[in-house]
Amino acid sequence: MQDYCIAMLRFIKSRILGDLFTIPILKVMALFGIALLSTGCLQSPEGENPLVLPTLTQSSTALPTQPVNWFPATSTPTSFPHATPTASPVAQSNLGALLSDQELNVANNWSGIEPDSDSPNKIIWDDNALYFAVNQPPISLYSLNKNLFVTNFYAEVSFLVNRCSPNDTYGLSFLAANEKFANRFVLRCDGYVRATQVRDQLTIPLQDWELSGMAPPGAPGVVKAAVWSYKGEMRFFLNDQIQFSVSDKYYQSGGIGFFVEAKDPAGMNIKIQDLKVFELMAPVPTIQATP
Repeated sequence: MQDYCIAMLRFIKSRILGDLFTIPILKVMALFGIALLSTGCLQSPEGENPLVLPTLTQSSTALPTQPVNWFPATSTPTSFPHATPTASPVAQSNLGALLSDQELNVANNWSGIEPDSDSPNKIIWDDNALYFAVNQPPISLYSLNKNLFVTNFYAEVSFLVNRCSPNDTYGLSFLAANEKFANRFVLRCDGYVRATQVRDQLTIPLQDWELSGMAPPGAPGVVKAAVWSYKGEMRFFLNDQIQFSVSDKYYQSGGIGFFVEAKDPAGMNIKIQDLKVFELMAPVPTIQATP
């Protein structure tokens, strides 16, 4: 029965496109009949095995698949250098004897003092302090302690700036023979500092200008300046904070003094007080780490 149905379906199908069904309406009817016949042919009588049409089977060979990596590896983050604690010299280290106040706080021991002068530019000693007054710049004023002689030492002093302009300078002179032969710790009235060496008319930078957060950027202002000097190594401090250090053995001993250099027409007023000078003892102090 199934073979008969299949044969009839093939015959009708071949004739649909042939001459037998040339009229369009007949072709439509024939196609409808094929559909009905196909349904009847696929239904098997009771007791017979149903007609099984061929089916597509999945290939036994599995296609290769790439496993999903749910946690892909990422590039290792670039490690950046980070700051490590650096060694910072301590200002008041290996201090020996404090020099007598009689050497530091006696007016006659300081050069350049003219209390009775009518000059608009002068240095005055009053109440254990030096006053530098400049009213007709440009000019330089200098005072050196005539009885103080140091080799390895630590000196600190307070500057009270009452009047100054950005190009004016002041500071501490040390290991000095006189005004023209000395090392200097120089503060400028715009907040910059440096170290120089004066050899007659020649000024040699030991440390070039650096902006300091401790130096007063004008007036009024107060700052404690200090110099630590041991066998050619010199360390410079403001408010107990290291600013820089240099090495130079050209001057190995000398005196302590102060200076101002007024360039601006507004003039200068600087008060210098609380000078303390200590001898330094060997060995060189150990360096403490700054966190």
